[in-house]
Amino acid sequence: MSIVASFFNNRLKISLRQERAVLLVCTLIALLFWFFVKLSKSYRSEYVFDVIYLLPDEEAFLDNPPAQLNATVEGEGWDLLHFSLFNPRSPLIFDLRDFDLPSLDRRYLIDRLQRKVVASNVRIADLREDLINLSYEKKVSKKVPVRASLDLQFAPEHHLRGAVGIEPDSVELTGPVSLIDPIEQWRTDSTQLEALQKDVQVELPLARPQQEVIQIEPALVTVTVPVETFVEKTFLFVPVLIKNAPDSISIFPSTVKIVCVVGMSHYNEVSATDFTVEADLQGISPRAENNTVPLQLTRQPAAARSVRFVPASVEFFFQLPEVSGDRGG
Repeated sequence: MSIVASFFNNRLKISLRQERAVLLVCTLIALLFWFFVKLSKSYRSEYVFDVIYLLPDEEAFLDNPPAQLNATVEGEGWDLLHFSLFNPRSPLIFDLRDFDLPSLDRRYLIDRLQRKVVASNVRIADLREDLINLSYEKKVSKKVPVRASLDLQFAPEHHLRGAVGIEPDSVELTGPVSLIDPIEQWRTDSTQLEALQKDVQVELPLARPQQEVIQIEPALVTVTVPVETFVEKTFLFVPVLIKNAPDSISIFPSTVKIVCVVGMSHYNEVSATDFTVEADLQGISPRAENNTVPLQLTRQPAAARSVRFVPASVEFFFQLPEVSGDRGG
């Protein structure tokens, strides 16, 4: 009995496996049939075409036209699948070197795209772009100086030792003449440097042009910020220069004290003779109620900062002429 039962069990297992295999094959056939039916129908799909515009070497766009066209492609599923998988991604080229086109309208664009895809048995059903304006003019190049856009914050008792260095100090701009001609300089991106107490060298990108048709070469510059320690220096008894003085007038005091801040590299170069403090007595009258006049600092060395002087004003006095006569006996 056990042999008979085992025989029937094995036959049952084989039968179940065969039924499963048949079911799987039938399912695959049904799926393939469904797939073929679906791919035989017509569909629409979005597709992006790259575009290249060829201009004469001496011309430049005022506004860059779109680098891509967004089209709706229609065709049978098989054709769309083949188009998506095997269509070469070669760009659509508009050669403007031999003829002048002010614009590309929708009809022209669709016609050019259709000619590009005709071999794939699909058609261009729609296009997102209605019109492409092609405005261009003479291309020029121009060198302009670079200006560093810096926000410098120094550590206490530190400041610039000299001018900020930029290398290279100029850049070449290329683009349409109407955009390039008015430009007199070009700035770097804004940058903040904090707590400066020694020389700093940084690479800064140039500011991005608002018009993408402007090309900048190079795109980076090296900026050097010279920093040094500054100390206070005092000069006593700097003479006051009297300007527009009437006859027989004197001032008091005749000298002032000058206090300034000087970088260590120029400390020994700055002297009292580098400063001029003036008292302008233009229009002064002997009958004036106020006999003081403010002082003005009219000359100072470039290396001196935060210059102040004491006192800020002086008094003036008219000297009466001496009376002389013969004495009789």
